[in-house]
Amino acid sequence: MVTASACGKVLIPQTGYLAMGLLYLLAVLALSFWVEEWTLLATALVAGVIWNFFFIPPVHSFIIAKSEDRILFGLTVFVTVVAGHLMARLRKMERNEKLSKLQATALLHLNNSMSAASSFTDGLTAAQRHIDAHFSAETVICLNAKDGVGPPSIIGSPAPNSSESGLIDWVAHNRRNAGRFTDIVPNAAAYCVPIVSADVPLGVLAVRVKPHAELSTLQRRTVEAFASQIGIYIERDRLRTLREREKLLAESDRLHRVLFDAVSHELMSPLTSLSLIAENIGDAVGAARRSMADELRAGTNRLRRLVNNLLDQARLESDAIRPRMEWCSVSDVANAAIENVRDFIEGHPLDVRLPDTMPLIRVDAALMEHVLSNLLLNAAIHTPNGTPISFVVEILADSQKIAFTIADRGPGIPDELIGRLFKKFERANGAHVGGHGLGLGLSIVRGFVEAQGGNVVVNKNPAGGAKFTVFMPFVAHGGIPAEAA
Repeated sequence: MVTASACGKVLIPQTGYLAMGLLYLLAVLALSFWVEEWTLLATALVAGVIWNFFFIPPVHSFIIAKSEDRILFGLTVFVTVVAGHLMARLRKMERNEKLSKLQATALLHLNNSMSAASSFTDGLTAAQRHIDAHFSAETVICLNAKDGVGPPSIIGSPAPNSSESGLIDWVAHNRRNAGRFTDIVPNAAAYCVPIVSADVPLGVLAVRVKPHAELSTLQRRTVEAFASQIGIYIERDRLRTLREREKLLAESDRLHRVLFDAVSHELMSPLTSLSLIAENIGDAVGAARRSMADELRAGTNRLRRLVNNLLDQARLESDAIRPRMEWCSVSDVANAAIENVRDFIEGHPLDVRLPDTMPLIRVDAALMEHVLSNLLLNAAIHTPNGTPISFVVEILADSQKIAFTIADRGPGIPDELIGRLFKKFERANGAHVGGHGLGLGLSIVRGFVEAQGGNVVVNKNPAGGAKFTVFMPFVAHGGIPAEAA
């Protein structure tokens, strides 16, 4: 105002006192870019008084002689006040817009930090650290117990003390802001905001700012926005968990249906055959009687294999497999496995290659025999009659392993099935229920092999067909153990 008045003293002889009013108006508008609204209003009134006292005739008095000057004075002061008020509002809107952009950016970074986390807990920890940095404060996220019973989960430090815990419980129960900067326990160290999603209380976000620091209204709204975003993140994780659970239930239901259908067919087929044999074997004689006896034996073996597979799968899933590792002869295990499936591989030329001087290996003989029997049986029933099967055992000195390889010359395994072949109830395309078992054999093979510390792989046979290789740890034995002599 002093500068404007000085300029008016110099310019008024040439421009007159009316131009001086415009100069004051310009000065007030210029000040509106830097000062607050009430300061600007006071400045506008002071400018009007100075203009009246020093420039409007009669000067050095507060009297305005002419009515037109009084009207002009009133309009000029009014325009100055209104213009200053509008400019102040524009500045406030601009400042709020900047703060809103900062809030939106902070929310975006919060969401990104939670989304980039590898786990649910890591996401909440990232959110807690982000809020700490944003407000230069100590943040604690308290999640309600999932079952509604028990203490809340605490993310952040230091953990709430007894008084803060009571405040947090109140906020979680009443779903209202409380603590510092509020009318409810205003002397608390933390500003507490409920975390709610879909009208369901999920927890509390507590922000402890420094003792002499303040949170503006917009900053408190930012805390509420952070709490809302955390609530959405928690709810999204719960929905994802529910979806995964639904998928598991659907898959479990599918497997139950597959198992029920498969077991029903597998049981009914041999039982029907056995029932017919039982009705007719009394009247049969000679070759017919021997044929029925063979069918009876085959049906019994098939039922035994089905029951054994179900029992073995149940043992694997209940973690009841406890291998008894002993020093065994490779030839004894291999020959026993071949003998177990002799009836099924009679129509396949079998090429067995064992080293002449094979040392003892440390395995569970019963489990290993079962593994090799299942692989031989798998090769026999999935290949046309007359196709050869090879059974090769070799020591891999470079990797200290022994490899049992069973290869066939059948149609092979489709590429899309290789990756899931060892899962339960998986069968090759065209393998119908009742014709080739329940699809548990290879799952049991993998379980028995891994229980002994080995692994099994499947590949395409270069000569055509499939090739299964069981790798078992091999440690050379100095000789036949005393207990085996």
